[in-house]
Amino acid sequence: MHSQFGEPLGAAPLSQAGTLAIHALLLLFLTSLFVVDAAIHYVCLCVGSVLRKHISHVSKFGKVAMRRSLPLCLHSTPMCLLSAGKLSQYEQEAYESHRRFTESQTYPGPIRAATPGDTRFYMGSAETILRENERHYWRAVIDDPHVQHLVPLRIRFKTFIWVTSGWEQRMQVVQVMMQRDATIAELMQQVRIENQSPYLCISSFKLSIDGKDLDDMKTLADYGINEYSRIDAIEENDYLLHTEAEKPKDWNVDEMTEDVLLRSPYKEMAMQPLPNLAPRYEAKPKGYHGKNDYSGMKQSS
Repeated sequence: MHSQFGEPLGAAPLSQAGTLAIHALLLLFLTSLFVVDAAIHYVCLCVGSVLRKHISHVSKFGKVAMRRSLPLCLHSTPMCLLSAGKLSQYEQEAYESHRRFTESQTYPGPIRAATPGDTRFYMGSAETILRENERHYWRAVIDDPHVQHLVPLRIRFKTFIWVTSGWEQRMQVVQVMMQRDATIAELMQQVRIENQSPYLCISSFKLSIDGKDLDDMKTLADYGINEYSRIDAIEENDYLLHTEAEKPKDWNVDEMTEDVLLRSPYKEMAMQPLPNLAPRYEAKPKGYHGKNDYSGMKQSS
């Protein structure tokens, strides 16, 4: 029931203090709503700027991906699924191939074997057979990182030269380039390769320094051999040269029989030059048409 003024019956009229309290609560509530709204607006602004940056990056990446995927759209590419077993297999194969690459001494292998370069090298008229690590071209993988410290060695041989009055003993030198860790056997083999004279290295020989033979299995560093060492090559019949059977025949005194004239060095002293000696002794390159005076005869070119 209501009174004539529209107020409910039985309700006591509010006091002035209660009205002020209600107004204060409403004002506090509205203030808190305003603060919360401002905070939400600030957070939305920050998140929006970050999202705009990401969206711009994604749009750029999408454009690039679309451009690059256009050629792929024209081809039917099968779907590739990489399983765990295949991945381990690929990793193992990659590891093995990389290990073969790092341990290989002849990389690139078949390419190097197919293009060995020129094996003959001419300095003047002397021909040298190049070894495996000496070629006429430069390979970036093989030749560039491979640094060798080679020692020039002079091997002294005893040889006999015929002069008008008889045989005269001379010294002939064979120069080789060897590594410091090379063995004496490798040095002897290189001397046989570098030798240009048909009268040297005919029989087996030993290397000696100051009359002491060098062990074939020891290295140059073991003996302290350097470029100033005097290394002598002693032929196997050197100690028999004073005997009548081994000493060279004297053309002025001894009788030169047919079997003697067929042996070296007498067969090379004949008037007719032998064709097999000129390329070996002179080591002339192919296409060389020079003249020599080794035979004593007038030669026709």
